Amino acid sequence: MNRQNEMTAELIAQLVLAGIKPPKIAHALGLRHIQLASIMDTAEYEAVEQRITNHSIQKMQDIADARLERGLALKEEVEDAVGEAIQLLLKKLRKDEDLKAALEILDRDPRHQFAKASRQDPRENAPSISAEAFSNAIKEAGITHKMIEQSRKVQ
Repeated sequence: MNRQNEMTAELIAQLVLAGIKPPKIAHALGLRHIQLASIMDTAEYEAVEQRITNHSIQKMQDIADARLERGLALKEEVEDAVGEAIQLLLKKLRKDEDLKAALEILDRDPRHQFAKASRQDPRENAPSISAEAFSNAIKEAGITHKMIEQSRKVQ
């Protein structure tokens, strides 16, 4: 495959991987659909497409890994700051000074041990109901609804 054909194959592969349909690709490149199909059927094109796919996947993985590392680093940094905030809080309590900064850090504790009640997940401490009890409650609500409807018809 000469350099021009390889560049064309790379461009086609990039457009295909971007989700553009072959008829639009053919039109954009000034090819007939049959010409595009014949290029895409070659082993060389498939190798180019596979190489570009692997490169794209690796690039997305690198971006995801970098985001995850930044997130974990930030979480660790905040977790480390919680201990310092507690020390500052205790020192300020003893001196009766402003506590706002320490409280803000505690409120952002990733483990939510020191978070304000309004920021804690209410589902953690919410009482649960068994599936059987829930089912019975629904049945009884249905019966009550029917009774109310019947009493309205009688009136």
